[in-house]
Amino acid sequence: QIFTALLSADLKALANSFELMAEATKTGWQIELQPKDELLKKVLVKVLLLGDDEVRQVILHEVGNNRTEIEFSQLS
Repeated sequence: QIFTALLSADLKALANSFELMAEATKTGWQIELQPKDELLKKVLVKVLLLGDDEVRQVILHEVGNNRTEIEFSQLS
């Protein structure tokens, strides 16, 4: 459910598990998500969502300084 909410930028659903901080950028928007749930905190430090009309990039900052980037291109 969380991953689906991330991909669709479902802020209402994400607010149940994360503190949300949004800001406008030159090309769209960015939302930083800080986990509230203790279980999520064991895995994630934060998540960044970047987009314009659609979510274009999801960056997972994981515990242990690992980082996973998912970039979406050719969206119609």
